Amino acid sequence: MGSCARARSGRWCTTTPPPRRWRRPRSRPSGTTGASCTEGYGVRTALAMLVVAATALQGTAAARTLEQARRVCLEVDHNDPAFAEACAQVIESPGVGPRERAAALNNRATMSADPQRALRDLDQAIALAPGIAKLFNNRGLALLSDDPRRALADFDAAVRLDAQYAVAWTNRGGALFALKRYDEAIASYSEASDWRPATLSPLYNPYNDRAQAKEAKGDLAGAVRDRTQMAPLFEAASRGDSDLAGPNASGLRSWEPFILRSEISAP
Repeated sequence: MGSCARARSGRWCTTTPPPRRWRRPRSRPSGTTGASCTEGYGVRTALAMLVVAATALQGTAAARTLEQARRVCLEVDHNDPAFAEACAQVIESPGVGPRERAAALNNRATMSADPQRALRDLDQAIALAPGIAKLFNNRGLALLSDDPRRALADFDAAVRLDAQYAVAWTNRGGALFALKRYDEAIASYSEASDWRPATLSPLYNPYNDRAQAKEAKGDLAGAVRDRTQMAPLFEAASRGDSDLAGPNASGLRSWEPFILRSEISAP
């Protein structure tokens, strides 16, 4: 029992309750309330398996999405409104090889409306895959209007990597023309036409370019000869009767700036 002590200032007493006795908790029969250790382990195991399965599904979905991005960026569907995003996904995905990443950077640069960003992409692409001639050709094109000397260095690198790269020989002639080195420009255009004599496209016409260089030198008769030589090839190209669909140096479509997935499959 508790004790009562009267306070000096009043009649109130306080009672101290007796201490409680400790009692062993009653065991719950299984199947009533709560879960046994075995049941808890089973729940945790099931949850872990669900997490593993969800992670695997997520990885499969990511791989499938990356494959879709590759098809858009590297096979090249540049009319797709998500082209830049697809290339970014290829560039940023782990496990993508350096040549494939370089191709995605090149293709994004080709469609970029920001010249400085395009140059940064091409710089990075060349650092990743310095053996791809088309990367140097494309960076040279990006530099040509503002800095033909630097552009010429890139075109020189492109033809060193692939001496049969007729498009790069033509672009090299363009850089020399911009520097008013007309004789060298004519020689570069001639190198291009020697390698691909029957090919004309909006991005590749060494005969007309050589004619312009001859005109700049005052060789009007030579310019007429070049354009006369060009005329039947131009008509054939207009009909689709040319070697544009065939294999070409530095890629199946070397007159275009894009790099296809099939072009980078070889080391």
